[in-house]
Amino acid sequence: MKGSRASIILEGPNNVTLEQTLKFDFRASNNQEKYEALIAGLKLAKEFGARILRCYNNSQLVQGHVANIYQAKEAVLLRYYHVVKTPVDDFDCFEMYHIPKERNTRENLLSK
Repeated sequence: MKGSRASIILEGPNNVTLEQTLKFDFRASNNQEKYEALIAGLKLAKEFGARILRCYNNSQLVQGHVANIYQAKEAVLLRYYHVVKTPVDDFDCFEMYHIPKERNTRENLLSK
């Protein structure tokens, strides 16, 4: 496969749901895909006027970076970390949780 993919699902009030699969024209590591999906989700949430955001991500490393539990050491992931931190700070409340990939069935279906 040329390129990479990631999926985002935004759920809002009144059972409004937006599901989107992202396709990248570059090869990305699993964690880069998760960061790309997070960035896209943050932008969409902001465009829709969200002030409170709960994010579920199946990359424990990305979740750990954003929560400042783990330090981003790899140069590429450190750049992603800095891209994500500014929009995260724009929300009144931002929480990010790790969800194991095997329990993330909805995203798995969407990515196929």
